[in-house]
Amino acid sequence: MSLFKNLRFAVILFFHLWTFFPIHGQQAIPYIENYSKEVYLGGNQNWGIALDSNHFLYVANNNGLTVYDGMQWKIYYMPNRTIVRSVAVKNDKIYVGSYEEFGYFKYDSKGILQYTSLSKDIPISELMNQEFWEIRFLDGNVFFKSFSKIYKIDRQLKVSVLDANVTMTGSNIINNTLYVGALNIGIYYTKTEDDRFYLLKNSTYFNDKNVILIQEVNNQLFVGTASNGCYWLTDRDVKEWQNPVNELLKKYQLNNMSVLPNGDLVFGTILNGVYVVDAKGNLKYNLNKKTGLQNNTVLSQTFDDSGRLWLGLDNGIDFAGLDSPVTIYTEKSGILGTVYAIARKNEKLYLGSNKGVFYFENDSLNLFPNSQGHVWDINHIQNKLLVSHNRGVLEIQNKKVIEIPNTVGGWEIKKVPGRQAYIQGMYNGLTHFEPKSGGGFVAKKIKGFENPTKYMVFESPTKIWAIHPYKGVFLLELNTSLDTVLKIKNYAQKGLYSEYKAAVFNLNNRIIFPSAKGWLLYDNLNDTIIPYDNLNKRLKNFKNSTIVYQDNEQIWLDSDTHIVYLDLKNPVSSVLQIPDKYFNSRLVKDNVKIVHAEDSKWMITLDDGFGIIDLNQILKNNTEFHRPLITGIKVNEKNIDINTSFTEITYENNNILIEFTASGKNTDSPFLYRLKNYDVKWTKVKTSPVSYKKLPPGNYVFELKVDQGETDRSTSSIVSFPFEVLQPWYWNNWAKLSYLLCLLLILFIVYQYHLFSIRKQQARLRKKHINEQRKIIRNKKAELDKKLMEIKTSHIENELSLKNKELANSAMSIIKNKELLKKIKQEIQLRKDQFADSYNYNKLIKLIDKSIDSEEENNVFETNFNAVHETFHKKLIQSHPDLTPKDLRLCAFMRMNLSNKEIAPLMNITYRGVEIHRYRLRKKLKLNRNEDLTKYLLQY
Repeated sequence: MSLFKNLRFAVILFFHLWTFFPIHGQQAIPYIENYSKEVYLGGNQNWGIALDSNHFLYVANNNGLTVYDGMQWKIYYMPNRTIVRSVAVKNDKIYVGSYEEFGYFKYDSKGILQYTSLSKDIPISELMNQEFWEIRFLDGNVFFKSFSKIYKIDRQLKVSVLDANVTMTGSNIINNTLYVGALNIGIYYTKTEDDRFYLLKNSTYFNDKNVILIQEVNNQLFVGTASNGCYWLTDRDVKEWQNPVNELLKKYQLNNMSVLPNGDLVFGTILNGVYVVDAKGNLKYNLNKKTGLQNNTVLSQTFDDSGRLWLGLDNGIDFAGLDSPVTIYTEKSGILGTVYAIARKNEKLYLGSNKGVFYFENDSLNLFPNSQGHVWDINHIQNKLLVSHNRGVLEIQNKKVIEIPNTVGGWEIKKVPGRQAYIQGMYNGLTHFEPKSGGGFVAKKIKGFENPTKYMVFESPTKIWAIHPYKGVFLLELNTSLDTVLKIKNYAQKGLYSEYKAAVFNLNNRIIFPSAKGWLLYDNLNDTIIPYDNLNKRLKNFKNSTIVYQDNEQIWLDSDTHIVYLDLKNPVSSVLQIPDKYFNSRLVKDNVKIVHAEDSKWMITLDDGFGIIDLNQILKNNTEFHRPLITGIKVNEKNIDINTSFTEITYENNNILIEFTASGKNTDSPFLYRLKNYDVKWTKVKTSPVSYKKLPPGNYVFELKVDQGETDRSTSSIVSFPFEVLQPWYWNNWAKLSYLLCLLLILFIVYQYHLFSIRKQQARLRKKHINEQRKIIRNKKAELDKKLMEIKTSHIENELSLKNKELANSAMSIIKNKELLKKIKQEIQLRKDQFADSYNYNKLIKLIDKSIDSEEENNVFETNFNAVHETFHKKLIQSHPDLTPKDLRLCAFMRMNLSNKEIAPLMNITYRGVEIHRYRLRKKLKLNRNEDLTKYLLQY
């Protein structure tokens, strides 16, 4: 008989474990998530709770209206800052009831809730001290109920009052009829066409009871009271609900109720949390503070179309995943401890924990005698159960355990391929097991390997891969008797990314290793370790994981953040993921064990218990569509319209923050986003918001989708927000036009300047040409003038030379004349005695002396000299104004290059007199000894 065909065991495992475990009333519970007031930003009491079509949560709280979009909590306050007592959602409006006030919130174009009062026109005296505890909808009308009156708001926002002059308790809309409980009277109903109350038949049965809720269950009215339980009400009679849970509701004070889509009934109580009863009347869960709720007082509740339950508590808000793929059994007494191993045999469940080996029998959890201590594994070996225990290997026989000799502490026992033999990794090496013919096992330690071996796999009957957590990966080669290790090879340096990921597995006859950079594969042809690309493609998000179960190509893995299932037979199957949070942080990491129970059900080890995983529920949850939503956009901290088809953002406000979520977002599915024309690829993120700062001008499209794993990545719906960052003011269209005009003006000016430059250049060229022509003419004229001057100069020079010659001749003639006269005088003086008288002699001598000293010759000479050397005396006198005429005469003679001897007669002085005169002249001219007097005079 299969495990789950046994009805009793099926009930134990899944929904009624608590009824069979008298130890402190343990039970299997679904996933529960708590939100404290510090998280949801509100006060203590949560009076009402509702969901909209996007699965946004709205909570009527002491502090205001608390909103949760699946990513962020926000709170909105009433205008008078009063307590919000009720909340209900219809279409796009969130209706709320408060103290002396009711109305609705509605999202504006910026994604912010704005409040509209529907009671503002009602006189305050009429609303005095009224609080509105319930909101109902019927035929387009909205009903706000206090304890004394009901205010009806029709489609035209006309207000009318329904007053039965009774204290009104619970109400509901059933089959287009409004039912209202009347304290100490019964139940009234009203039709919308006349707004009158009528007493419901047989409802006077409740005239001594407080009717707090009215529901429809199985097409019948189901009435709940505060302290007297629940009843069926028909036209014929009233019958008490015959169910053991009804007594619990009386005891713990029923407060509210929901009917789930699958027919389950959820009862919220004041004193003991929630009771969930299935459609057949069986109790499935009692969720209270002991089992995970924050508080036992359930003030409100609501659910979505999948049966996920939200609870508004007296202190806190809780989510109960009634559709959770995981239910958890918890043994709270502490007897069980941390479970490391789980097995089933003959419809019995066996658990191995850090405290020993346990089994269930007669609805009780029992410890095997002499099994105390740490258990690592429970192994199925030849239809027997062998326990890998801290002190050795134990065999379970009926209700006792037998210790197998020659064994020490160790881990999993594995069958040798093709042989009736087994090997276990021990604390100090390996142990070989073989069954004895008379029953039991013979154990013998394998020689030659002493390392502790938690993970090992067979490559062949005599080759074992073994892992040491720190020393590396070893390939052991055994002899055929399997009692000695012949060869050990360490593969730590053969391609492993890290030698510290202590795990090895045989997957479809392939030796594989997990690592931080991906799955690795042993390449036996090249005797090295290489990346395992095929598996990395399938498990790309879970590369550094541990395989905790494998059979027929079904594998379960324990990753850092998820428990993962993969069916390798199906190449297109998805990787099914269960976030660790569903196990309430009770997974025993690196020591997780999973076993198959029945059909889609699997069992997993946990701290203080075990969990049950439903693969079908995982698949169902994975097929749910989560539509991404943009809930708010801020530009430089200011909200902008999120409903426009296109938004322009100024360059000065180029910092944008985008808030988002997804419809039905109570999952761990991350988001993928990108900014087109900015981001190169999609970015994965789990939290909102995301922001971009200092975006350059341009057109962008922000795109967002929900990443629901391998099944949905390519087909997920994408929500987008297009916008443009405008150019800065100095680069907008007007600025560009201005720049263009300026540029055109500059080009025009440049063009005009260019024309002007060309004209100027042409004029300059013409002028240059004219100047060049003139220059040529001048040059030619100069050449001609030069030639003419040369001719004139030559002529003048010739004339001057001639005159110089004449002057020199004249001077020589004078000198010769004077010398001749002197000789004549001397001859006469010699012949003085020959003269008859002295008179004639003296007369002749005087005449000769007069001729020698004649100034006329000198004047003629100077005149001729000045004619030849016209400027000589002028320049000389300008430079030396103190020169005497006698000095000038000496200078003239020296310029003619006459010697002292030649000068003496001309000046009628002696040779010595000439030298003295020359000496004095040098002093007047201020010449030093080294300067030649004649050369100096030739400069003038």
